[in-house]
Amino acid sequence: MSNEDKIKKLHEVSLMLLKKADSVMNENSIGYMLDAGTLLGAIRHKGFVPWDDDADICMLREDYDAFLKIAPEYFTGDFGFILPGEKGDDKFYDFVPKITYKRLQVAQAGLDDAFYGGKYSNPALDIFVIDKVPNSKIGQMLHTKLLVLIYGMAMGHRREIDYSKYSKAETAVIFVLSKIGKLMPLYVIASMYDSVAKMFAKKDKKWVMSTHSAMDHFGDCYMYDWYNAAVKGEFEGEEFPLPIGYHEILKKHYNDYMMLPPEEKRVPKHLRFDIFEIRRD
Repeated sequence: MSNEDKIKKLHEVSLMLLKKADSVMNENSIGYMLDAGTLLGAIRHKGFVPWDDDADICMLREDYDAFLKIAPEYFTGDFGFILPGEKGDDKFYDFVPKITYKRLQVAQAGLDDAFYGGKYSNPALDIFVIDKVPNSKIGQMLHTKLLVLIYGMAMGHRREIDYSKYSKAETAVIFVLSKIGKLMPLYVIASMYDSVAKMFAKKDKKWVMSTHSAMDHFGDCYMYDWYNAAVKGEFEGEEFPLPIGYHEILKKHYNDYMMLPPEEKRVPKHLRFDIFEIRRD
């Protein structure tokens, strides 16, 4: 199977995950919206970005908390639900919850599959949690710094830490935090992280942040009004909810989002294809 065929298969599976999530959310009156690369794909391509290798949705905190109560009931059998930091799970990758499809095994780039017991070796629908943050810039910065500190503690539960991507000062801080975190159960750290992430949930705030997300855009804040309602958008011939402020969100995240990146950057970001096995039993 060529890499092009593998991407096509991943898109088929990712669309299935989106439709499964959409059905569950609608059945339980839980709100969600397309996000990140999947939102970009909906607007620019009316479907998947051709080289994208996963799917992304976001949920406001109140919807996410409602979803957590029903997720184990719906995502069983061929489907899985990963909630980072659950009791009994002491291996940290990140804090992004995921819906997975277990019948297709792939390999995550830069990830030790054996260390994580194969948990991250399936196509995934990432769930980014949208939390309210302080209105002031300094308040947002302090809130982000606190989350980053707790994240650093969680990194103590990785097999190893790649310090090459950090400055000397960052390396020193992460080294200390990870050593402290290694002395604590991961579920305690995850609970601390979630408590801080949602500490402004009941406050009247104008700004939000994707707290359970990848670190490359961590700390980016968006207007709450951009997420507080949804509009329907076309995606692979289906209709899915998009944030009402999708233009502002995409502009802030990608700048000139309708322009294609250079050809050398049109490559899958998360997965490698040396392992690509479809389970047929």
